[in-house]
Amino acid sequence: MKDTDRPRQIAPGRPRRLTKAESAQFKWRTIILPSALGSIGFIGGLSLLHSLLIAVFAVPPLPEDVLKLWLPLFLPWVVILGVLRRRLKLLRWYRDWFTGAMLVWFVISCPSIIAQHYIADAVGKLTRVTRISEVRGLPQSRFWMASSWTGDKRGALRSVEMSVSGKHSEYFDITVRYAVPLTDPNTKRDSQSPSAWLALKYNRRLNNSSDPASKQSAVNDLWSEAARKLAADDLRWVTFFSIEGNTRARRAIESMLRDASAPAAPLLAPHDGEFEDRTGSSLPWAFGTFAIGFTLWCAVILLVRLDSSRVREWQIGDSSADKIAGLWLLTPRDGYVVTPVLLFLNVAVWLVMASQDVGLGHTSANDLITWGAAYRPLIAQGEFWRLITSSFVHANLLHIVNNAVMLVLIGSVMEQSVRSSWYAAVYALSGLVGISVSVAWHPNTAIVGASAAIFGLAGYGIVELLIRRDSIGAAPALLKIAAVYLGINLVIGIVLPGVDLVAHVAGLGTGAALGVFRCLVPALRTGDR
Repeated sequence: MKDTDRPRQIAPGRPRRLTKAESAQFKWRTIILPSALGSIGFIGGLSLLHSLLIAVFAVPPLPEDVLKLWLPLFLPWVVILGVLRRRLKLLRWYRDWFTGAMLVWFVISCPSIIAQHYIADAVGKLTRVTRISEVRGLPQSRFWMASSWTGDKRGALRSVEMSVSGKHSEYFDITVRYAVPLTDPNTKRDSQSPSAWLALKYNRRLNNSSDPASKQSAVNDLWSEAARKLAADDLRWVTFFSIEGNTRARRAIESMLRDASAPAAPLLAPHDGEFEDRTGSSLPWAFGTFAIGFTLWCAVILLVRLDSSRVREWQIGDSSADKIAGLWLLTPRDGYVVTPVLLFLNVAVWLVMASQDVGLGHTSANDLITWGAAYRPLIAQGEFWRLITSSFVHANLLHIVNNAVMLVLIGSVMEQSVRSSWYAAVYALSGLVGISVSVAWHPNTAIVGASAAIFGLAGYGIVELLIRRDSIGAAPALLKIAAVYLGINLVIGIVLPGVDLVAHVAGLGTGAALGVFRCLVPALRTGDR
């Protein structure tokens, strides 16, 4: 037998390179199929949970924006980190496995968001009644269609709501909300409690830089205009009703009814058009988005090469490369105390707020100020403690999850490389300076969040790496994490409204300055690990 005919000898411990067919089969079995099952299971499971909440409660206990947006955005990371993370590490990504994780997150979250909007509009029983008064005596239903009803516009209750919006708080929004009593036709006014309340609203927006007199004039104008529009509206355009969900509008109207000691009755939202057309094209969009996204995901997986050493570790069951995952990041230990404590404090404050129905979805500026937000007019009156407490207050679920994840990722590397006391000082000073600069920049904005402090940690870490590349043991990991964090949040700060880019930049600069100072003073580095 010729030497060329002999089986190729593999050196002990050296991973064998898979053939193209073996590689494709391994990817299908180990990565693509679990990704498909995880994605479909997540979307289906969340949709089923949403449907059950509507079926049981009609008005789900969770705020509508949490079910429609925040859960589909963040819960996919449970699947990614718990099921797919180690599988994604089997591939040789251009940068690291986080690239693949972001692709999977996009594939899962986008169709999931569309699906939850479809569920909110589609699920629920339609009950047809002859008279609107029958609504009170029948079991709860998601949708109602009444043949005979009238709106008692003279008995309507109304309130005005003012808020600030826009990326730089540049808009002043005015909303006049009405609760119109619905009764049977020919029912004498005040002869009985309303069968239901109809929720209506009228909006106006103007520039927040307008003087107080102009704002008050706009409020008065909309107040009068809304009254005229309601008086002229015969409400014949309403074809069916839905129970008002757990929304900001519901909470505002319920507060108005309580203040007026009005009788309790179902709160209905009006709809026009045909009942069968209420969902639009959301369901085909959900399926189409998932099909396109998953097809592209499969193409990427097939194009990216496998890491032979990691494939071998996978095959022999060696999980040593994954020690950084799970509860290990959340457990205090020698040299790693400050990060878990900060994480606990931030999450604990948010949980207490959430228990009071604050900080789940949209949170008003007044609520944030009540919970300790930094607000220049109050700080000018001596409430300087707000410069500290504001770093532990978060506006919504997205805000706290983003900051908690980034704190753990950056802190798990940094705190184990430098003294915990210095790490805590960088966090505290960056947060204090970032919040203070933002307060000086925004005269009438409630400022909250730990982002400035975390930006400071990222800025400090990057400077340490650039000046002293051997200063931090896990330098490549820190550099990637910090760069991704800065990039994503700076882009979000530029694109989305309500993100405090000034505090982010000020915190980043403070952390970077502290990094430069510490690198230039050797005595401050004593005790680094």
